[in-house]
Amino acid sequence: MEMSLTTRKPPMNSIDFPTLITTIFVLVDYWYQQKIQPLLLLKV
Repeated sequence: MEMSLTTRKPPMNSIDFPTLITTIFVLVDYWYQQKIQPLLLLKV
């Protein structure tokens, strides 16, 4: 039994798990680049 992704539309406010994880990763990575990396480079 095949289920097409186009037949069921989620509500607009829902977000799929991979997208959520990617978004969190990108935000954390950006924060790290801005805040933590310069501090680590100063210690060297």
